[in-house]
Amino acid sequence: DLRAELGWLWYPLSLPVAYGSQQGMLLGLTLPLRALFLPRAGAPPGAAGLGAADAAAAALAVLGLEVARRADAALAAFAATRKPGDVLDAGLWRASRHPNHLGEQLFWVGFAGLALAHRGAWDPCCLGFLLNHVPDTLATLPLIDARMASDTKRVRNFLKYEAAVPLIY
Repeated sequence: DLRAELGWLWYPLSLPVAYGSQQGMLLGLTLPLRALFLPRAGAPPGAAGLGAADAAAAALAVLGLEVARRADAALAAFAATRKPGDVLDAGLWRASRHPNHLGEQLFWVGFAGLALAHRGAWDPCCLGFLLNHVPDTLATLPLIDARMASDTKRVRNFLKYEAAVPLIY
C-alpha cells in the first residue's frame, strides 16, 4: 500500500520504513542468544543439563510453533476455498483474530525463557522480544484488521467477527 501511495518516494523511504524497522525487531528477538552463550549460572564451565525451567520454556516455544503452524495451515486451506465475504472464524481463528501471530509471540517468549533459565538470574536481554511484540500488537495487527475491514465484500462479516473475537489473546 505504501509503495502505491508514495510512488517513486517508496524506493528511498523503503530502507528505513520497511527494512530498518524489521532489523530492530530481529535484534530484539535474538538478544536472548547473548544470555544463552554465557556460562550457565552456578555451573562450572562446559556443564550441561536441563532443569524444570528449561523444560517449561522449551515447551512454551514448541507450543508457540505448533499454534502458528496450525493457524497458518488453516489460513492456507481457507484461502484456497473462500468465497467473497467469507471470514475465517473456525478452530484457532475462533479464539483469536491472529493466532499465527500469537504462536510466534509464544515461541519468542519461550526462547527468552530459555535464556532466563540458562542464566538462572535476571538478564535484560530476555526482554528483547518486546521490540517485536509491542509493534506487532499495537501496529501490525490493527493494520491487518483495517485492511480486512476495508474489503467491501466482507466488511459486515469481519466487523461482527472483530467484535466477538479478541485481537490476539
